[in-house]
Amino acid sequence: LGFDLGLLGGERFALLVVQLAGAHAGVLGDTSRFAATIAQVIKLGAANLTAADDLDRRLNEQDARLRLDPSDAVAHQNRAVIWFQKREFDKAIADLTEVIRLTKDSAVAYNNRGTAYLKMGTFGKALADYNRAIELGYRKAYADRGLAYAQTGKYDLAFADFDRAIALDPRYFAAFANRAKTYVMQSRLDLAVEDFDKAIVLNPDLAALYKERGEARFLNNDYQNAIADMA
Repeated sequence: LGFDLGLLGGERFALLVVQLAGAHAGVLGDTSRFAATIAQVIKLGAANLTAADDLDRRLNEQDARLRLDPSDAVAHQNRAVIWFQKREFDKAIADLTEVIRLTKDSAVAYNNRGTAYLKMGTFGKALADYNRAIELGYRKAYADRGLAYAQTGKYDLAFADFDRAIALDPRYFAAFANRAKTYVMQSRLDLAVEDFDKAIVLNPDLAALYKERGEARFLNNDYQNAIADMA
């Protein structure tokens, strides 16, 4: 949960694809290419509806588990992940707080709650939770704390955390992905693409990485490769 898998929401992605079509086709002059790009938007919309239905089904399953046993920490954790994917971060925080209470300090739950706080822009609480996760031995929290530092403009601390995360686990894709996102914040787009490349090598099945790399390529005026990433 520490790395946001929903890097591009459906509406934002649709807008970006249309912008890509216009840039690549010369102000929408290439109607066949534009039509193909719009087809991608329609396909994405259908996929989003299917995913939403699946989330609701999974949510109902976890609700049923918790009605039978309100102290089921695994069900609270599972439901927190679903709330996070539905972007209902306050509800994710409530479930993760319960996980922490039930498990007597779960490092992963602290890290995940920190990420939920980060999504809400509550940076102080996010950093406190990441710090606690690190104290409890959860080394992946360095990559997530780095992103929190980046979003508060503390880039030196952010890059130090990314370097630490990579030194501890050179195969942790999220450390490279979060560093890439930080490079995008700084408009250092070539470096961002390089780090997204590394993240994709480590986790080639995560579609969100391709979308984020596509956005970086779009911002870097690399429209052809950006469209390939969005396909």
